Amino acid sequence: MDNSTVMNLLKDLVNEGPSVIPLDKGSLLIAAAFDKTLNIEEQIKLLDSLAKGVERDIDTQQDPLSIINGLNNYLFDHVGLHGNESDYYDPKNSLIHHVLSTRKGIPITLSLIYIEIGRRLGIPLRGVGMPGHFLVNHEKESSFFIDTFHQGTILSKSECAELMSRTNPAIRWSESFLNPISNIEFLARILRNLSAIYVKLGEHTNAISSLTMLTILQPYEPGHYRDRGMLLYQANQKEQSLDDLLFYLSETVAAPDKWYVERLIESIRSGADSSTL
Repeated sequence: MDNSTVMNLLKDLVNEGPSVIPLDKGSLLIAAAFDKTLNIEEQIKLLDSLAKGVERDIDTQQDPLSIINGLNNYLFDHVGLHGNESDYYDPKNSLIHHVLSTRKGIPITLSLIYIEIGRRLGIPLRGVGMPGHFLVNHEKESSFFIDTFHQGTILSKSECAELMSRTNPAIRWSESFLNPISNIEFLARILRNLSAIYVKLGEHTNAISSLTMLTILQPYEPGHYRDRGMLLYQANQKEQSLDDLLFYLSETVAAPDKWYVERLIESIRSGADSSTL
Protein backbone atom coordinates (compact mmCIF):
# COMPACT_ATOMS: atom_id res chain seq x y z
CA MET A 1 0.00 0.00 0.00
CA ASP A 2 1.55 3.32 -1.04
CA ASN A 3 1.65 6.39 1.19
CA SER A 4 -1.03 8.35 -0.66
CA THR A 5 -3.46 5.44 -0.25
CA VAL A 6 -2.65 5.22 3.47
CA MET A 7 -3.24 8.95 3.92
CA ASN A 8 -6.57 8.81 2.06
CA LEU A 9 -7.76 5.82 4.08
CA LEU A 10 -6.78 7.57 7.31
CA LYS A 11 -8.74 10.65 6.23
CA ASP A 12 -11.77 8.47 5.50
CA LEU A 13 -11.47 6.87 8.93
CA VAL A 14 -11.34 10.26 10.67
CA ASN A 15 -14.22 11.58 8.58
CA GLU A 16 -16.42 8.72 9.77
CA GLY A 17 -16.30 10.39 13.17
CA PRO A 18 -13.20 11.32 15.19
CA SER A 19 -14.93 10.33 18.43
CA VAL A 20 -15.33 6.73 17.26
CA ILE A 21 -12.18 6.17 15.22
CA PRO A 22 -11.12 2.53 15.87
CA LEU A 23 -7.75 2.03 17.48
CA ASP A 24 -6.99 -1.19 15.63
CA LYS A 25 -7.58 0.15 12.12
CA GLY A 26 -6.05 3.53 12.93
CA SER A 27 -2.85 2.04 14.34
CA LEU A 28 -2.55 -0.41 11.44
CA LEU A 29 -2.88 2.40 8.91
CA ILE A 30 -0.07 4.20 10.73
CA ALA A 31 2.04 1.05 10.50
CA ALA A 32 1.17 0.61 6.81
CA ALA A 33 2.78 3.98 6.06
CA PHE A 34 6.14 2.45 7.02
CA ASP A 35 5.64 -1.12 5.82
CA LYS A 36 4.08 -1.40 2.36
CA THR A 37 3.73 -5.20 2.71
CA LEU A 38 1.38 -4.94 5.69
CA ASN A 39 -2.00 -6.65 5.22
CA ILE A 40 -4.43 -4.84 7.50
CA GLU A 41 -7.19 -7.45 7.30
CA GLU A 42 -4.79 -10.22 8.33
CA GLN A 43 -3.74 -8.21 11.38
CA ILE A 44 -7.37 -7.56 12.33
CA LYS A 45 -8.00 -11.31 12.11
CA LEU A 46 -4.97 -11.91 14.34
CA LEU A 47 -6.44 -9.61 17.00
CA ASP A 48 -9.78 -11.42 16.63
CA SER A 49 -8.00 -14.75 17.09
CA LEU A 50 -6.20 -13.56 20.22
CA ALA A 51 -9.52 -12.47 21.70
CA LYS A 52 -11.08 -15.85 20.85
CA GLY A 53 -8.23 -17.54 22.69
CA VAL A 54 -9.23 -16.05 26.03
CA GLU A 55 -12.98 -15.69 25.52
CA ARG A 56 -13.91 -18.89 27.36
CA ASP A 57 -11.62 -18.19 30.31
CA ILE A 58 -12.96 -14.75 31.21
CA ASP A 59 -16.35 -14.05 32.75
CA THR A 60 -17.12 -10.44 31.87
CA GLN A 61 -19.72 -10.36 34.64
CA GLN A 62 -17.02 -10.65 37.29
CA ASP A 63 -15.58 -7.66 39.13
CA PRO A 64 -13.06 -5.56 37.17
CA LEU A 65 -10.03 -6.79 39.11
CA SER A 66 -10.84 -10.45 38.43
CA ILE A 67 -11.36 -9.68 34.76
CA ILE A 68 -8.02 -7.84 34.56
CA ASN A 69 -6.21 -10.70 36.30
CA GLY A 70 -7.64 -13.15 33.77
CA LEU A 71 -6.66 -10.90 30.85
CA ASN A 72 -3.16 -10.45 32.30
CA ASN A 73 -2.66 -14.20 32.67
CA TYR A 74 -3.59 -14.75 29.05
CA LEU A 75 -1.82 -11.85 27.32
CA PHE A 76 1.38 -11.78 29.36
CA ASP A 77 1.85 -15.36 30.60
CA HIS A 78 0.33 -17.28 27.69
CA VAL A 79 0.70 -15.00 24.64
CA GLY A 80 3.98 -13.54 25.93
CA LEU A 81 3.47 -9.81 25.47
CA HIS A 82 6.24 -7.85 27.19
CA GLY A 83 8.05 -4.55 27.21
CA ASN A 84 11.07 -4.08 24.95
CA GLU A 85 13.46 -2.82 27.60
CA SER A 86 16.62 -3.60 25.62
CA ASP A 87 15.70 -1.46 22.57
CA TYR A 88 12.98 0.89 23.77
CA TYR A 89 13.43 3.50 21.01
CA ASP A 90 13.32 1.13 18.07
CA PRO A 91 10.57 2.62 15.83
CA LYS A 92 9.18 -0.88 15.28
CA ASN A 93 7.95 -0.77 18.88
CA SER A 94 5.41 1.80 17.69
CA LEU A 95 4.20 -0.27 14.71
CA ILE A 96 1.40 -2.48 15.93
CA HIS A 97 1.95 -5.38 13.51
CA HIS A 98 5.57 -5.70 14.62
CA VAL A 99 4.47 -5.75 18.24
CA LEU A 100 1.95 -8.49 17.45
CA SER A 101 4.65 -10.45 15.63
CA THR A 102 7.49 -10.11 18.14
CA ARG A 103 5.25 -9.85 21.24
CA LYS A 104 7.32 -6.93 22.49
CA GLY A 105 6.64 -3.22 22.43
CA ILE A 106 6.40 -0.02 24.44
CA PRO A 107 3.65 0.99 26.89
CA ILE A 108 1.36 2.65 24.34
CA THR A 109 1.36 -0.15 21.75
CA LEU A 110 1.06 -2.89 24.35
CA SER A 111 -1.82 -0.91 25.86
CA LEU A 112 -3.49 -0.62 22.46
CA ILE A 113 -3.41 -4.40 21.98
CA TYR A 114 -4.67 -4.90 25.53
CA ILE A 115 -7.57 -2.49 24.98
CA GLU A 116 -8.46 -3.99 21.59
CA ILE A 117 -8.56 -7.52 22.98
CA GLY A 118 -10.74 -6.21 25.80
CA ARG A 119 -13.07 -4.44 23.37
CA ARG A 120 -13.63 -7.66 21.45
CA LEU A 121 -14.66 -9.33 24.70
CA GLY A 122 -16.94 -6.51 25.82
CA ILE A 123 -14.48 -5.30 28.50
CA PRO A 124 -14.56 -1.47 28.65
CA LEU A 125 -10.90 -0.46 28.84
CA ARG A 126 -9.46 3.01 28.21
CA GLY A 127 -6.10 4.50 27.44
CA VAL A 128 -4.56 6.74 30.10
CA GLY A 129 -1.98 9.13 28.68
CA MET A 130 0.21 9.68 31.73
CA PRO A 131 3.34 11.59 30.62
CA GLY A 132 6.25 9.26 29.99
CA HIS A 133 4.38 6.02 30.62
CA PHE A 134 1.09 5.06 29.02
CA LEU A 135 -1.41 3.12 31.17
CA VAL A 136 -4.81 1.41 30.92
CA ASN A 137 -7.79 1.48 33.20
CA HIS A 138 -11.19 -0.21 33.43
CA GLU A 139 -14.08 2.15 32.76
CA LYS A 140 -15.91 0.96 35.90
CA GLU A 141 -12.91 1.05 38.24
CA SER A 142 -10.96 4.24 38.93
CA SER A 143 -8.92 3.02 41.91
CA PHE A 144 -6.26 1.13 39.95
CA PHE A 145 -4.39 1.30 36.67
CA ILE A 146 -2.71 -1.32 34.49
CA ASP A 147 0.93 -1.09 33.44
CA THR A 148 1.11 -3.22 30.29
CA PHE A 149 4.85 -2.62 29.91
CA HIS A 150 5.43 -4.55 33.12
CA GLN A 151 3.19 -7.57 32.54
CA GLY A 152 -0.02 -5.88 33.63
CA THR A 153 1.16 -4.70 37.05
CA ILE A 154 -1.72 -3.14 38.97
CA LEU A 155 -0.93 0.37 40.20
CA SER A 156 -2.73 2.62 42.66
CA LYS A 157 -2.93 6.36 42.02
CA SER A 158 -0.02 7.01 44.36
CA GLU A 159 2.07 4.33 42.63
CA CYS A 160 1.31 5.99 39.28
CA ALA A 161 2.60 9.26 40.71
CA GLU A 162 5.78 7.53 41.92
CA LEU A 163 6.28 5.93 38.50
CA MET A 164 5.95 9.27 36.76
CA SER A 165 8.35 10.95 39.17
CA ARG A 166 10.97 8.37 38.17
CA THR A 167 10.38 8.68 34.43
CA ASN A 168 9.66 12.44 34.30
CA PRO A 169 11.12 14.05 37.45
CA ALA A 170 10.89 17.56 35.95
CA ILE A 171 7.09 17.39 35.61
CA ARG A 172 4.96 18.29 38.61
CA TRP A 173 2.39 15.59 39.33
CA SER A 174 -1.28 16.20 38.61
CA GLU A 175 -4.06 13.67 39.07
CA SER A 176 -5.41 14.84 35.70
CA PHE A 177 -2.60 12.76 34.16
CA LEU A 178 -4.76 9.74 34.96
CA ASN A 179 -7.73 10.93 32.91
CA PRO A 180 -8.64 8.71 29.95
CA ILE A 181 -7.82 10.06 26.50
CA SER A 182 -9.71 9.87 23.21
CA ASN A 183 -8.75 7.47 20.44
CA ILE A 184 -7.60 10.42 18.33
CA GLU A 185 -5.26 11.51 21.13
CA PHE A 186 -4.13 7.89 21.54
CA LEU A 187 -3.12 7.54 17.88
CA ALA A 188 -1.62 11.03 17.82
CA ARG A 189 0.69 10.08 20.69
CA ILE A 190 1.95 7.07 18.73
CA LEU A 191 2.69 9.38 15.82
CA ARG A 192 4.46 11.95 18.00
CA ASN A 193 6.65 9.15 19.35
CA LEU A 194 7.44 7.98 15.82
CA SER A 195 8.18 11.48 14.58
CA ALA A 196 10.62 12.14 17.42
CA ILE A 197 12.35 8.79 16.93
CA TYR A 198 12.69 9.21 13.17
CA VAL A 199 14.10 12.74 13.58
CA LYS A 200 16.66 11.41 16.03
CA LEU A 201 17.60 8.66 13.56
CA GLY A 202 17.87 11.20 10.74
CA GLU A 203 15.07 9.48 8.81
CA HIS A 204 13.34 12.70 7.81
CA THR A 205 11.10 11.19 5.14
CA ASN A 206 9.53 8.91 7.75
CA ALA A 207 9.30 11.78 10.23
CA ILE A 208 7.47 13.88 7.62
CA SER A 209 5.05 10.99 7.00
CA SER A 210 4.38 10.80 10.76
CA LEU A 211 3.66 14.52 10.90
CA THR A 212 1.42 14.37 7.83
CA MET A 213 -0.70 11.75 9.57
CA LEU A 214 -0.77 13.97 12.65
CA THR A 215 -2.21 16.81 10.54
CA ILE A 216 -4.93 14.41 9.40
CA LEU A 217 -5.79 13.36 12.95
CA GLN A 218 -5.45 16.83 14.47
CA PRO A 219 -5.77 19.34 11.61
CA TYR A 220 -6.18 22.29 13.97
CA GLU A 221 -2.94 21.71 15.90
CA PRO A 222 -0.57 24.32 14.39
CA GLY A 223 2.52 22.79 15.98
CA HIS A 224 2.30 19.80 13.64
CA TYR A 225 2.57 22.13 10.64
CA ARG A 226 5.53 23.99 12.14
CA ASP A 227 7.38 20.73 12.81
CA ARG A 228 6.64 19.38 9.35
CA GLY A 229 7.57 22.71 7.78
CA MET A 230 10.96 22.64 9.49
CA LEU A 231 11.64 19.12 8.22
CA LEU A 232 10.45 19.94 4.71
CA TYR A 233 12.83 22.90 4.72
CA GLN A 234 15.73 20.64 5.68
CA ALA A 235 14.66 18.25 2.91
CA ASN A 236 14.82 21.15 0.43
CA GLN A 237 11.07 21.01 -0.22
CA LYS A 238 10.82 24.76 0.14
CA GLU A 239 7.39 25.39 -1.36
CA GLN A 240 5.66 22.85 0.87
CA SER A 241 7.68 24.11 3.83
CA LEU A 242 6.52 27.67 3.19
CA ASP A 243 2.86 26.60 3.15
CA ASP A 244 3.22 24.85 6.52
CA LEU A 245 5.14 27.66 8.21
CA LEU A 246 2.72 30.34 6.99
CA PHE A 247 -0.21 28.27 8.25
CA TYR A 248 1.51 27.89 11.63
CA LEU A 249 1.91 31.64 12.05
CA SER A 250 -1.64 32.34 10.86
CA GLU A 251 -3.06 29.94 13.47
CA THR A 252 -0.81 30.90 16.40
CA VAL A 253 -1.52 34.24 18.03
CA ALA A 254 1.64 34.52 20.11
CA ALA A 255 4.06 31.87 18.85
CA PRO A 256 7.13 31.81 21.14
CA ASP A 257 9.30 30.96 18.14
CA LYS A 258 7.67 33.49 15.83
CA TRP A 259 10.94 35.34 15.18
CA TYR A 260 12.69 32.17 14.03
CA VAL A 261 9.82 30.98 11.84
CA GLU A 262 9.58 34.43 10.22
CA ARG A 263 13.33 34.31 9.54
CA LEU A 264 12.92 30.89 7.96
CA ILE A 265 10.06 32.15 5.78
CA GLU A 266 12.16 35.10 4.65
CA SER A 267 15.00 32.72 3.82
CA ILE A 268 12.72 30.59 1.66
CA ARG A 269 11.33 33.60 -0.15
CA SER A 270 14.78 35.03 -0.79
CA GLY A 271 16.25 31.69 -1.83
CA ALA A 272 18.95 31.79 0.88
CA ASP A 273 20.90 28.66 1.76
CA SER A 274 19.55 26.85 4.85
CA SER A 275 23.11 26.46 6.19
CA THR A 276 23.20 30.21 6.89
CA LEU A 277 20.42 29.94 9.48
